[in-house]
Amino acid sequence: MSAYYSLLIIGLCLLMGYAGQISLGHAGFFAMGGYISAALTTFNLLPFSHSALVRLLGSIGFLTRRQDLYGGEILNVHPAVACVIAVVFTGFIAYLIGIPVLKLKGHYLAMATLGFGIIIYRVVL
Repeated sequence: MSAYYSLLIIGLCLLMGYAGQISLGHAGFFAMGGYISAALTTFNLLPFSHSALVRLLGSIGFLTRRQDLYGGEILNVHPAVACVIAVVFTGFIAYLIGIPVLKLKGHYLAMATLGFGIIIYRVVL
């Protein structure tokens, strides 16, 4: 868990400490990655086990089978794979948002990243 928090702190240190910019959107990206990872590891793929994509992911070793509290079998994405998928997806979204936002400076950058954090908060919760 400390590795996840250190990623957040290092990102903030680079942007705020060395570049002198204020970003309030880091928490939004952090929440997006956590939400995607949690959704991938908790969604049961067993009803879709006959599809080609699920069989391919299972043969590669990206899926894990386990039992739920009631003894039923569930099929989920492995947590390490879910973390990598969450990082890639969140990085892609951050890149798309960063293209127009990085042209801003100072207070305008802070307001744009604050707006993104509020959007993520309203969509996720």
